[in-house]
Amino acid sequence: NIEFIRELPFKPENKSNSKDFSTYQISYPFHPEIISVLYNQWGSLGSFQQIRGVLRFIHYLIQDLYENKKAGYLILPSDINYNNSYLREELLKHLDPIYREIVNTDILELSTKIDSSEYSEKTYINMFTDIVCTIFFYSFSSKPLNGITDKHLANILLIKNYDYKSIIESLDYLKERLWYLNKSNDRYFFLNRANINKIILDIKKQFESETLVVLKDIVEDFIGDELVGVVWPQTSRDIPDNQFPKLVLMHPKIALKTAYTWMGKNQTSFRLYKNTLILVSPNNPEFIKCQNLIQEYLALKSHKFPLV
Repeated sequence: NIEFIRELPFKPENKSNSKDFSTYQISYPFHPEIISVLYNQWGSLGSFQQIRGVLRFIHYLIQDLYENKKAGYLILPSDINYNNSYLREELLKHLDPIYREIVNTDILELSTKIDSSEYSEKTYINMFTDIVCTIFFYSFSSKPLNGITDKHLANILLIKNYDYKSIIESLDYLKERLWYLNKSNDRYFFLNRANINKIILDIKKQFESETLVVLKDIVEDFIGDELVGVVWPQTSRDIPDNQFPKLVLMHPKIALKTAYTWMGKNQTSFRLYKNTLILVSPNNPEFIKCQNLIQEYLALKSHKFPLV
């Protein structure tokens, strides 16, 4: 008896149609689309045996769920555990070898691409994982139009009691961060062509600590020898008190009130040559923009891009 399906938060298309509801009865405990996608999409690839391939995959899926003590209303495409080498290989052996790297980069290492300051709750991480696992499962067939729409995806994942709005917002978030997640014709899918902008965005993070050092060197070179350059002083002691003209470039984090105090005093004593100081405080948005440009430059210079 699976009448509980009628009370679940998702709504199968034409829910009132007994034929549609019967597909859930026939495929239970599996979501019917696990069977249909395996048979019709993956089965169209040629090397995937439609009957034996489906049965073998289902065997590994049940075994994995049992060993990990995972249970739910229905077994969904998002329950496919790509950490399980048997499950993973049952799909990947039918694809270009580059998809092994794609699974590692965009699924198994997903947590490294999530901003923990924005999404630290386990619920969000679980939802992100469920989203990418579902999309990957729908991404392949011998036909040109693959993938899954946002509404179709949400309709499946609502069974797990996720909020519809959160699912859609998460899709937009992931689309901007995952290297191989693409969208076309309103469908989300994984493709073996990386988005160069996403890769640069990812690699930029590796150079956050270097950015200020490089930017400081550029600014000091730009000042030249005409003036004594003092870039981003941390205390008034960093600004010398002598007769030479000085260009003092403040860091945006230093308040202007503090900077004016430093102009008047050198530690505890009044400055003798405060008229030799030219104080410059950068515009914070432009400073951030400059930092981003430096990070992009360092990312491009590193040449750490995957071959696809």
